[in-house]
Amino acid sequence: MAIFIKLWILVSAACVAAGWILSAVHELNTLGYAIFFAVAGLGFGIWVRRRGGPAGWKWNTHGLARRWRRRFGRLLPMIYVLAVIIVIVGGALYPPRNYDALTYRVPRILHWWTDSSWHWIQPPNDRMNWSGTVF
Repeated sequence: MAIFIKLWILVSAACVAAGWILSAVHELNTLGYAIFFAVAGLGFGIWVRRRGGPAGWKWNTHGLARRWRRRFGRLLPMIYVLAVIIVIVGGALYPPRNYDALTYRVPRILHWWTDSSWHWIQPPNDRMNWSGTVF
């Protein structure tokens, strides 16, 4: 399980770095993200190939199904996994309908993507610059 946590932290850090770097070079668009993640993936692949990855990164698939069944076969972990699946499916199927997302977060991100860069915006609603994007 530690390997998934390590990978999640690396991917999250790469996403944050991508946003800041691409915004700094005014390439906050699809092509910029594709190039960034291609280069990052290539670098990560070379690093894993040369060093074998960090200690504890063993891709042992033997008995993986048995371990998952044992780990998530109990009631509370299974409820947690089902809740995560339901949240992901709900987020993928339904657009945001709350006031906060529609007023602040989504329009600001769309504005930044249109300009291919992060910047302070001068909207009629000043709160668009105050709240975090959480994106």
